Amino acid sequence: MQRIDRMKPGASLLFTALFTGTKENPNGKLFTSIKKAGASHILALSGMHLGIISLGILFLFTPLFGRHQSFVLTLVLIIIYVFLVKSGPSLIRGAILFSLLGLFSFSGLRIDIFHILVICFLIQVTVYPGCAWELSFQLSYMALGGIILGSNAIRRILPGLIPFNLRTVLAASISAQLFTAPLVLNYFGVTYPVGIISGIILVPLITLFIWTGIFGLIPMPWVIQRLIFMVMEVFYILIESFSGFFSQFPVLNNRTTAIFFIVLLVFIKSTQKS
Repeated sequence: MQRIDRMKPGASLLFTALFTGTKENPNGKLFTSIKKAGASHILALSGMHLGIISLGILFLFTPLFGRHQSFVLTLVLIIIYVFLVKSGPSLIRGAILFSLLGLFSFSGLRIDIFHILVICFLIQVTVYPGCAWELSFQLSYMALGGIILGSNAIRRILPGLIPFNLRTVLAASISAQLFTAPLVLNYFGVTYPVGIISGIILVPLITLFIWTGIFGLIPMPWVIQRLIFMVMEVFYILIESFSGFFSQFPVLNNRTTAIFFIVLLVFIKSTQKS
C-alpha cells in the first residue's frame, strides 16, 4: 500500500480498485465513464483480472523455474490473492477454472473448454450454492459461455477484410454482449452496445495498466519505480480519455436492444455475402 500511495492520485485509485476490489469513490467520474462505456465488468474483480495477473506472474516465473513449477507457484499466489482481496463469484470462478485448465493440461487429458467450464460451474455451485443467485455469477458464466459457444460462428460471418486477430476479439466481444444482454436488461432495463467496441480498446489498456502497476510494486530503486509509475500514468490518461469518449454513446432499452442486435447480425451477414 505504501508503494501504491506513491502513484499519481488518479492512477492509485484505479489500480487499488482493479487490484484489490476496493473503490474509495465508486461514483467518481472515471468509474462512471467506464460503466457508461459498457465496460463495467472491468471494474469488478473477475476472472479477467485473475487471468491478467496470472499471465503476468507466469511470464516472470517460467524462465526462472520452468513451466510446471511456475504453474504451481502461480496457483499458490492466486489462492492467497483470492483470500486477501474482496473476491466475488467471478473471481472464484476464475481461480477454479485456472486450476482445472492446469490440471487437465499437465495430465495430458484433452477436454473441450466448454466441458471444463461446466465442471467449474458444478464445483462452484456445490461449494458455494448461494452464489448462483448473484448477478456477477450469472454474468460471468453467461459471458464466458457465450464467448466459447458463439465467437467462432460470429467470427466466420464477420467481413474477411477485418484482420483475423481483430476479428477474433470483435467476435468474442459481440458474443459476450449477446449472451449477457437478457440478464443486463432484466436487472438494469438498459444495455450499452458501445461495449462491443470499447472493450477492444479498454481491456488491453487496463491489462498494461495492471501489469505496469504490479511491476512497480516490486522493491527497486526509487528512480526506476518513478519511471514505471510515469508509464503507468500514460496508460491511465488513455483509459480516462477513451472511457470518456465511449461514455457519450447512447444506451438502449429492451426493444431497441433487440432491434440493434438483429440489425447488427443481418448487417455482418450481408456484408459477408457481398
